Amino acid sequence: MLDCFLDICYTPGDPEKNRPGGLSMAREPVHYPDRIIQDPKILAGKPVVKGTRIPVALVLAKLAQNPDLPELFADYPRLTPEDVKACLAYAKELVEQTGRSTPPAPATL
Repeated sequence: MLDCFLDICYTPGDPEKNRPGGLSMAREPVHYPDRIIQDPKILAGKPVVKGTRIPVALVLAKLAQNPDLPELFADYPRLTPEDVKACLAYAKELVEQTGRSTPPAPATL
């Protein structure tokens, strides 16, 4: 089975194909509105992956902490590569909408 993420396709369980040079590129537009929803009845209206209670923020945090897709999918079996792409597309659009922002002030002790 071939999975794609961030325009990079990989074959789970086949380390040889997952090495640089063994990856193939896939160019498909990501339509996050089909996969990301906000409903006041689900997690107080936080954006979640449609059909789950998995918040977009959780997916992004897990990827920031450890971008190991097989581990992410093992931890959240209902999550698909398309869901992860949608979370990233959603975050990208939010960043683009906010424009330039100043870095947060350091925490005070």
